[in-house]
Amino acid sequence: MNSDFLMHYGIPGMKWGVRRYQLNGSSKRTPEGKIRYAHTKSDAHHVNPQALSKGLRKVKYKNFTKLMSHDDVAKGKKGSCHDQVMYEMDELRKMGLKPKGLFVMEIDDKGQGGMTHSLAYYKNGNKVSWLENAWGEKAGIKDYDSLKAIKREIQRAHKSGEFGNSSKYKKLVFGEFDDQDHVAGESLQELVDKCLR
Repeated sequence: MNSDFLMHYGIPGMKWGVRRYQLNGSSKRTPEGKIRYAHTKSDAHHVNPQALSKGLRKVKYKNFTKLMSHDDVAKGKKGSCHDQVMYEMDELRKMGLKPKGLFVMEIDDKGQGGMTHSLAYYKNGNKVSWLENAWGEKAGIKDYDSLKAIKREIQRAHKSGEFGNSSKYKKLVFGEFDDQDHVAGESLQELVDKCLR
């Protein structure tokens, strides 16, 4: 006898209205779901700059020894500002953006260097967005009219004592770079030389 309807019995353990790989009533995945979607983990967490910024809160600052790889920053959840910026630019590029790095160093009258910092920025319509994690007080994403405006903000922070020692190091120097300019294992001197070339 022919039937005019289709019967669907589901799969063993299936419950009405409960998704197989999602915990009931939340967007969190079950242990099986985490295994099933492990290959898309980084894509799922970093689908936009805001999600990346939120995810970076788990990455803690550590003193610079040698430049770390992107994978080491992601796995170890720590890195210097320079390490973090390389990771941030790599992730922003995966989102289809064209990030750049800005390196800043304070220098004294004799040309000796003091504190350094690196940050990631990208074009956001007619604005320039500064993505920051390592400089705690500036953490997050802030929009500026131009890269010059970001530099002015850093100069203001330097003069007010939020960055470095302006009484000893009177001047700031800036250098722009791409994350592909640097490789894991570089020393701070190599990084400085490339950024300020």
